[in-house]
Amino acid sequence: AQRTFLQDYAQGGGKIKLTITICKPRMFDPDNAYASVKPCLDAMVRCVFLKDDSARYLDLSVKQEKKRGRPVTIFTLEPANDA
Repeated sequence: AQRTFLQDYAQGGGKIKLTITICKPRMFDPDNAYASVKPCLDAMVRCVFLKDDSARYLDLSVKQEKKRGRPVTIFTLEPANDA
């Protein structure tokens, strides 16, 4: 299986900056917005895009946009500046 730069970077202990943008008609309260992405974080750890979902390896930001229509979630991953 082909690995990506970010997979190699994360598995080498590099810190990843992950921004998740949730676009849907109704907004979550902030605690629920973060809780709603936990299964995604777990999947990203299993798929080796993240070494771990702790603050040592992950700079997480969850944003929300109120949008009509079908819900969409956008993931943006990049090396963290403080890595």
